[in-house]
Amino acid sequence: MDDRSRIALTRRLLLDEFATRGVSAAVVSAPEHERIEVQGRQHAVIVDAIAAKLRDVPADDWRQFVAEMVDAFLRVSDEPDPLHQSPERILVSVRTRLLAESAIKPDRHSYAREFSDGVVQVLCLDTPDAVLTLEDDAVAQLPFSADQLFAVGQANTDAEPVDEWFDVDEPVRGLYGDSFFIASKAANLGALLRAGNVEAPEGVLFGIPNRHTILYALPETGGGLGELMRLSQVLDAYVSDPEASQPGGLISSLVYYWSPDGTVECQAGNAPFELRGEPTLYLRPGPLFSARLGLAE
Repeated sequence: MDDRSRIALTRRLLLDEFATRGVSAAVVSAPEHERIEVQGRQHAVIVDAIAAKLRDVPADDWRQFVAEMVDAFLRVSDEPDPLHQSPERILVSVRTRLLAESAIKPDRHSYAREFSDGVVQVLCLDTPDAVLTLEDDAVAQLPFSADQLFAVGQANTDAEPVDEWFDVDEPVRGLYGDSFFIASKAANLGALLRAGNVEAPEGVLFGIPNRHTILYALPETGGGLGELMRLSQVLDAYVSDPEASQPGGLISSLVYYWSPDGTVECQAGNAPFELRGEPTLYLRPGPLFSARLGLAE
């Protein structure tokens, strides 16, 4: 079943389960995510996020799985507002998260910080059953400054467990975790590399396709173009595969470079086009990456 059919089925199952419980729910379409808004509840159900989870569930169990997700949603939405937790609990639950810039609303997330081209960093509260992305008014209500929340939130994101480090296709490697904040570890890549015992004296080329995954390659002194090209090819294949879902939505299809001084630079232009009828990736290495690897003219 392709992603579009799976999302349509998920939408129908969700609406059926809400109706079975006597709860009024309606589908709202948006550029970033289709969602189901539930009467009397502040939060919504993101349809494609549930659909992505169904990929790992046997087809015979889909309705039961969706029913359990609906029950969990209703239970969480009946609990006290997580913004009204104690200050100590706020500091335990706050996380930083990287999102596609198109996934936020500038008038509601003006506090968001730019990570690199097309990607921003926001604040979330991670509760036992849901992740709440904070808007401007919520950040203003909390008893901490934005700087404090970002600092503590990044430390908490850094501590999220990585379930697997794996080889993709030399020199491309990757890491994965069930946590919603794996890709967000890229905001402090130095800490992530130390935790994984990865030595990167020349920095790291990386991609963040979805919240659970980071793909990366380690450039060599005096080289780096081969690693950039291969990672771009792997990332392009990964995000364009119609059978590969991006849980939570695509964060970015671009390749970025992390310098050992902590600077992040987008490697612009890795967009597919056709050359002589053949699919081709156009790459333009950034000046920092070029200078660091001796590629600058």
